[in-house]
Amino acid sequence: MGLFVSTTGTSVSIPELGIEIVTPTTDRDLGGQFSSDDIEQATTLTTNIRNGTLVWRKVAAGAIQPATDYEANFLEIEEENIGVGLQADRTVTFKDLTGTAVTYATPVALTPDSGNVQGVAASVSRSDHKHDVATSTPSSIGTANAEGSGSSFVRNDHVHDHGAQSTGTHHAVATSGLNGFMSSTDKIKLDALITKSGRVAAGTFTGSPKKATVTFTTAFSSTNYSVNVSGSDGRTWTIESKVAGSFVINANANQALTGEVFWQAQFDGEVG
Repeated sequence: MGLFVSTTGTSVSIPELGIEIVTPTTDRDLGGQFSSDDIEQATTLTTNIRNGTLVWRKVAAGAIQPATDYEANFLEIEEENIGVGLQADRTVTFKDLTGTAVTYATPVALTPDSGNVQGVAASVSRSDHKHDVATSTPSSIGTANAEGSGSSFVRNDHVHDHGAQSTGTHHAVATSGLNGFMSSTDKIKLDALITKSGRVAAGTFTGSPKKATVTFTTAFSSTNYSVNVSGSDGRTWTIESKVAGSFVINANANQALTGEVFWQAQFDGEVG
């Protein structure tokens, strides 16, 4: 193959080659007249072929090639592909090279604990290929370390449910300076700290001396509780008739009260 050019109605000067292609000219053999290096350096030739002022063919009287397909190094590439002379007399060229066609296949998915494998596939993946990564819901926090046997990953913003933990040693016991778990000893003490309180209106007190009964919404488990009483009126307050569910406040005076009376009952648990 060579480079044959024809005019399309206008004469064209190619100063790099020192020639003028006068119209009308058909299939002037530039490949036979000049070297591939000369042709490649002829920028004026390239410009006129690519803008359509000249048309080009690879063989005389052959098919006209698209103007946009022309490259300045066309002849050099053709020589490399085809070679010069008999096959036995020249070195290997691009045209002589043969090989198996490249095939593409879908890449394999990623799995946890998958070891390094060379693989046996006879295909390749494209540059923009993607590996599927299977994800699933993470497990709740357990009570012991475990490697697990799942075949999927979890996302970077996953959340573990704490769940109900049966072991009381996952955190240290709380102290006066640090948060932590409550000890069973402290829980017993806390349960024993039962306090009830309220107020009694002055008009509730009747009789001589003035008395009023206080009834708990929820009774204590026993009568092991103490009571403190105070009021707006100066009285010597005492309590009587104490049972698990109520007690009586005695004002120890016959004079009617003018202000509210306040009381507080504290469960003592054990009596020493």
